[in-house]
Parts: sequence; C-alpha cells; structure tokens
Amino acid sequence: MVKRVWRKMDVANGVVTLLCILLVAAVVDAGESYCVVYGSEASWAEKHAAEEFSLYGEKITGIRVPVYASDSEQWKAHNKVILVGSPDSNPSIAQLIGNDAFNTLKTDRDGFIQKSLENEKQSFLIIGGLKPRCTVYAVYNYFERFCDVGFFEDGEYVPRRGTQL
Repeated sequence: MVKRVWRKMDVANGVVTLLCILLVAAVVDAGESYCVVYGSEASWAEKHAAEEFSLYGEKITGIRVPVYASDSEQWKAHNKVILVGSPDSNPSIAQLIGNDAFNTLKTDRDGFIQKSLENEKQSFLIIGGLKPRCTVYAVYNYFERFCDVGFFEDGEYVPRRGTQL
C-alpha cells in the first residue's frame, strides 16, 4: 500500500498540488541509499532531467547520486528513489500513481508534479511533467524551491549543504 507523505502546497497558479517536501540525501548514510531513475521509454529531455537532478545534487552535497534506467534492476536495491518522467515514459511512476495525478495537469500545458510516496520498502520522490520539457522544469523548480538554488542570466547560485538536498 502506498502512503501519501508530507504536506500539500499550491504552486504559483494553483493548478498543480505538491505533496512533497522530501529531504533527499546524496550519500549512503545510516542504511539509506539514494538514486535517480528515468523511464525505459524516456525522451532525451527526461534523461537530461534525471542527470541534472544528480548533477545539482552533487553540486550541493559533493556526492553524486547514481542514475539508472527503470528497466535496470540496480535501482531496486536503493531505499530512497527519485523517479523522473511521466507514467507514459516511466513504468515505475505508472505503477505507483498511474495517470491520475498527471490528469489534473491537463489544464496547464506546462504542468508538472512533485510528489512523495512511500511503501513498506522504499520512499519515492516523483518529479515529472505532461511533456518532457515540463519534467526538466520540475527538476529546476525543485532545486529552486527546496534547495535554494538560483538560476540567473549571469550564472547560478548553488549553496553547499553537506549531505542534505
């Protein structure tokens, strides 16, 4: 059984509801291990979003989170999993939440979702969008909102935080 975690938050236009403020760490610590998983049917943009999550996690923590395709068995050994993409491209997202959460985004052509869930064995942070580019937006939005990363015309600001994102 999947349990919804954390608190609800409204995004700027109120179209998307977030169910996450999941702290993720980029280090195997106290028996916890983290990874990023993109779908086996992922587009270039969704793969890029997964790599960007890992890259910015490394910039913040100094340790890179491994990135796997969903058809790899390696990610199943991790107990903290960041799933990137949509139910159409990532079967793991489809299995956990189906299309229901993404159907609420249909009124916003650039809609995305950030949602945390857990089951008996693993905790998940789902980051995805209606379109592949929206998944990239979702990753950058996550780092701006929850990790204080700033993206500016003349560069970026990435704080160092030890092992917590």
